[in-house]
Amino acid sequence: MAGNSYEIDVWSPANHAVITNLLLLPEGGLDNTSPRPTFYLLSGADGGANGKNWRDSSDYESFFEGKNVQVVTPIGGGGSMYLNWLADDPTLGRNQWETYICEELPRIMDTQFHGTGRDAIARLSMSGGPSIHMAGDHPERFHAAASLSGFPANSGQLGRLFTSDFIESKGGDPANALGDQANFAWLSMDPVANLDKLRGIRLFVGTGAGVPTLRDLTGDWYGFMWLEILSQVFSNYFTRQAQAAGLAVNRYYTVFGAHNYTNFEREMRVAWEETIAPALGLA
Repeated sequence: MAGNSYEIDVWSPANHAVITNLLLLPEGGLDNTSPRPTFYLLSGADGGANGKNWRDSSDYESFFEGKNVQVVTPIGGGGSMYLNWLADDPTLGRNQWETYICEELPRIMDTQFHGTGRDAIARLSMSGGPSIHMAGDHPERFHAAASLSGFPANSGQLGRLFTSDFIESKGGDPANALGDQANFAWLSMDPVANLDKLRGIRLFVGTGAGVPTLRDLTGDWYGFMWLEILSQVFSNYFTRQAQAAGLAVNRYYTVFGAHNYTNFEREMRVAWEETIAPALGLA
């Protein structure tokens, strides 16, 4: 624990595992019993492991200081897309993340940490699309959803190829996640195929253009540049389809910004100010 930052372990019956969660509480920490919304802020491809999470890779603690919201980030689920998989996987194990994030963890946040149940969800990279999908499946809880440099279109030819390659890159079998290419699970997890479910939910879709700054020119910057460009392709397609269906989408672009936490955090801050805080009554 540091300041109002905590780690809490939650037993997940769906995953048959104890899941560690990063938790930011409003001023007063555990002594603050005032009701407040919960912001489910998820990580990317590695599920927040190896320091690739909001606490270790961003300055989100100072951003949320003084705000009457609690922010929770589960650790785990690398390569899972944060979905409920159809079958256990020999490498990635049991993945029932939608049940955990949308049912099991909210019960803890509401009953043990004074959550109001008027919540929002945001995710980055591989989990950007699932954040919008989950909001559509649980509109009674999630009043806003944000995709931060995500890929919110998964059932088309390019989407299926990208999703399959991503799961395989983490050692998993896409068939265990979503079945064969004809399985309805592919459509059920794609926000583009379920736009009617998103009516009444405030949506934010953010990307950079992939142009790296000097600060970005470290490590595998070339790969991160192309990931951000690909994210823009998926995000533009989702936005066009959603707007054609009459949905209001706050589409945010930046010229500079590769696929990293510098860009993710910038998008998150804009998403909060322009979309999430108003949806939660905190603007």
